[in-house]
Amino acid sequence: MQLQKIIVITFLLIFGLVNSASAELAEDFTFKDIKGQSHKLSDYRGKWVLANYWGTYCSPCLEEIPDLIKFTNKHKKEVAILGFDAGGSDLPDLITFSKRYKINYLVAPVQESTINAFGILMVIPTTYIIDPNGELVDKVLGIVDLESIEDLMATHENTGTKAPSQKGGNNIPAPAPPKEPEENDDDEEDDFLNL
Repeated sequence: MQLQKIIVITFLLIFGLVNSASAELAEDFTFKDIKGQSHKLSDYRGKWVLANYWGTYCSPCLEEIPDLIKFTNKHKKEVAILGFDAGGSDLPDLITFSKRYKINYLVAPVQESTINAFGILMVIPTTYIIDPNGELVDKVLGIVDLESIEDLMATHENTGTKAPSQKGGNNIPAPAPPKEPEENDDDEEDDFLNL
């Protein structure tokens, strides 16, 4: 199980490094939250944004909610989580659900402006990561947890996707630098991809 977790985190880190080179500005859009308040994606410039698409009927989505709550508690000054409903629940159900699960981040019902804001939504949960400059730097298909989110964001910070300087700085921990590979005179193929 531990090896499986290491493989998943390594994949996410490598995937993040590859994606960070092709970051592009996320298109701005307007949406309403479950309280009826209007927001724009650009309102969150200066913060990291996790746009998390989910549904109340989706068991993997429900599994990640406690970690999203913990992440919000830990990083609320530098990160905003936007919980975009992918459809299937009406507004009263979303409000009741958010209260029952004590969701502490913004929840928005499905809207024309949100459903394909970052491209065609293929699976839920899906989480898009937007850096403080408004660039879409990563996408995670499937469940995210506290550790994998922190690792991904730290990776993007260390690869040049930096937050604008903010009073107090950014408190997301950086991962340890990778160890240099040992030289091999046998010219054997790298076994890294043959896990």
